[in-house]
Amino acid sequence: MPEEIRQLIDEKAAASKGGHKDVIRDRIRPLLDLFKLSRYRPFPRGKLEIDNKRVVGGSPASPMQTTSIGSNPKDGKGGKGGAVGNVYAAFEKHGGEPGDVVKTDPFPEVHWVSIKDGTRDQGYLEDRAAVYLSDQNTLIINSDFRLFQDTVTGWVKKYGESSRSVVEQVVEEWIEQALIEAVLGVRALEGSSREWSAADIEKALSEEALTTAVQQRYHVYLSVKRSLGAKLGSLRAAS
Repeated sequence: MPEEIRQLIDEKAAASKGGHKDVIRDRIRPLLDLFKLSRYRPFPRGKLEIDNKRVVGGSPASPMQTTSIGSNPKDGKGGKGGAVGNVYAAFEKHGGEPGDVVKTDPFPEVHWVSIKDGTRDQGYLEDRAAVYLSDQNTLIINSDFRLFQDTVTGWVKKYGESSRSVVEQVVEEWIEQALIEAVLGVRALEGSSREWSAADIEKALSEEALTTAVQQRYHVYLSVKRSLGAKLGSLRAAS
């Protein structure tokens, strides 16, 4: 490959390493009404009437302990989540208590972990895609999960080894968005009916459930293809 093309790919890779948080928020924000994530709190002078007997989880109860990320719960170094922190009313109710809307950030904090960079212990999230820590509103994604690695490998074969860094960033971005949407969607069910208990929500956000959520191939494939085409398509043609 010509040196100038290689340098251009390196520049694209460097520009992609700023994280995915902002771009994913921008994509999802117009759709938040579909997730119905409104939360309410008692407020004596509130203009709304709320059902304070039907409550849901709120914002994180404690700061994120980065030392526990990627640790194996069996080693006593970390955990798989727990009870939610602050609790808010789930619904408005005619004749209910006075209250007001609470503006909370619904987006989970996201951390990618892997054996390679020392952020994941052996055995933790083994062959699982992700885990959601409800008490910290934090999503931990296993970069080593075989579907993710197979996806990266397939696109690197198409664009060449020099594209690996860009490919990894793009694949991570769309996997991360799929998992964030899954978390937001399930959390919207909290308190929505008697059919969705706290135990049901926990199961819907389990490691196995989140792994299932990213098993779809088609939509992620098309999104990755479009992004890589925009970033690397002309480079591949030139090489």
